[in-house]
This record gives sequence, C-alpha cells and structure tokens, in this order.
Amino acid sequence: MIFKVCAKKDFPKSGRLVCEIEGESIVIACEKSKFFAFENKCPHVKAPLREAILYKNEIICVWHGWIFNLKNGKCLNEKADCLLKIYKVTLDKNDDLWIEI
Repeated sequence: MIFKVCAKKDFPKSGRLVCEIEGESIVIACEKSKFFAFENKCPHVKAPLREAILYKNEIICVWHGWIFNLKNGKCLNEKADCLLKIYKVTLDKNDDLWIEI
C-alpha cells in the first residue's frame, strides 16, 4: 500500500518526520536531498530511532550504537541477527512525498 505523507515543501527543516501509518511508527529522514524511511524502533531493545544518525548507507541507533544497512535493514553488528524495517519513499512530479508499506 502507498500513502501520501506530505508535500516536499512542508517537510520539517530538521530533516526528520515521525508519522503513524497503518499502526506503524515510521521515521522519514532527509539527508542530502534524499529521503529514507524506517521503523521508529530499534529491533535490539525497541529504542526510538527518531534521533538515529544517518551515515553513508547506515542508520546508527544513538542508544546502544547498533548499526543497520539503510537499503535492506540488515544489522551490521557482530553476532546480531535482526532486521530493521525499511520503507520505500518516492517523490512524485508534484513534489509530494509517498511511502510504501
């Protein structure tokens, strides 16, 4: 399913937006004019990820430093076997932001 989130011009200047879609808390982040979306809880201990650090192609949880691949959600920490939900974000011709869950 695809949901309209907001117009690009209305996206927060902070570069982060947390929204609830179909019962899921999702972080939408903008880094260097690219949009990314991921679940708002670290699979490690369910810490919120709204303040997570985006670095290159990774998401770093600020609570315990767990690192996830931004493209597939795979945990990059040694001996960790968990996934972070990643969502597809698109920008249409009208500059509206859409998320697919």
